[in-house]
Amino acid sequence: MNPADLSQLHQKVVLVTSAVDTHNPPTGRRGTLVVERNGGDAALVSVEIDFPEMFTSRAHRRRIVLSREQTEQLMQTGHYGAYSLRIAERLDPELVPGND
Repeated sequence: MNPADLSQLHQKVVLVTSAVDTHNPPTGRRGTLVVERNGGDAALVSVEIDFPEMFTSRAHRRRIVLSREQTEQLMQTGHYGAYSLRIAERLDPELVPGND
């Protein structure tokens, strides 16, 4: 994948959903794409998700580093500058199970 193509993703909005979500309808979080040069021609693509302070949890940020395959899937979802990503794990691993 061309690093110049990836740089256009920097600071774009992404909807992140979880494959293990049991809610109906499914829930998701808004994230921000971050593209960093990783030396040479390589680029590191990640998603930052902010979680606000709630009754039982503190405010925190989660960073998900995307694999090459996830990045390619992400590129295919882009419509009008917004993207979507489905991850295999829970959206917020710090949340106590059952409270999500």
